[in-house]
Amino acid sequence: MYDPDAPTGSGWWHWVIVNIPVQTSFIKQSAGNNPNLLPKGIST
Repeated sequence: MYDPDAPTGSGWWHWVIVNIPVQTSFIKQSAGNNPNLLPKGIST
């Protein structure tokens, strides 16, 4: 979701992930821009 009111001057993108497997210990950087970087089993 794009948030044009964020205090960055150019807005901000928010993302949500659900169904994170319990064994997941981290989410790779830039996974919000590339769902292929998300662990298997996660829904966006």
